[in-house]
Amino acid sequence: MHEHVDFHAVLTHRFHLNLTHPESECAAGFSDDVGLQDERYFGALVRMFDQALKAVSVLPDGHRPALLARLDAVRRMSHNFGYGVGDTVDELLAEHGADD
Repeated sequence: MHEHVDFHAVLTHRFHLNLTHPESECAAGFSDDVGLQDERYFGALVRMFDQALKAVSVLPDGHRPALLARLDAVRRMSHNFGYGVGDTVDELLAEHGADD
């Protein structure tokens, strides 16, 4: 039996993901590259990461692995930052069930 897919919902969430996911990658990479230590910047990074996780969580299973792998790279990088960013990102992954 075929899984019913709401294509409008998938496209809407993929569009939202395209707005949030690359930004979390870029923000983490920038901070890691230049050693930026700014609590507000990290707060924004965590919020972008959370939004990207929410968008990924509603996609069909076949679309999730590649995107979760990219978010995992951001997660690993976030452990280089201060302010508990890495721990917070780990908690977000656990909340969304994406740490399996």
